[in-house]
Amino acid sequence: MKSFKPLVLSLAFGALAACTAPQKPYQFPVSSSTQEALPKIRVALAQQGHETQSMDPEAGIIYTRWVDTGFLMGNVQGQTATVVRRYTVIVAPSPDGLQRLTLRADTKKCAQDGFEIGGEMVTGACEGMNELAPAHQKELDALGQQLQAQIN
Repeated sequence: MKSFKPLVLSLAFGALAACTAPQKPYQFPVSSSTQEALPKIRVALAQQGHETQSMDPEAGIIYTRWVDTGFLMGNVQGQTATVVRRYTVIVAPSPDGLQRLTLRADTKKCAQDGFEIGGEMVTGACEGMNELAPAHQKELDALGQQLQAQIN
């Protein structure tokens, strides 16, 4: 019976990893200039619980702080992995002449107790992710909708 439990856990983690899909960034037009929009976006992110780590007004980019989501997904270096995420907001001109906001999630899966978050860096036993779990895509979409309602 003892050997059955690890097998079930491995299958469960494998199923979670298989349930990811390519990220779909949230985009919408912004009615103000980049310089006017960025402070509004920063406040809106904070109101939703996402503290800004850094902002580049010239490039129109805001990065939130990295956080451990607590969402377990597969393994890294033989250890159970958790998903670590930050949001990136980019405000840039679009071909139609309007400013467009793009919200995306930057994610890594990291071995539990095998990584550190320090400022803009996540160090340790981590692997980059190009896909999101459905729950994280829903969170990205919900945050995008709230930003759209608050800044336009």
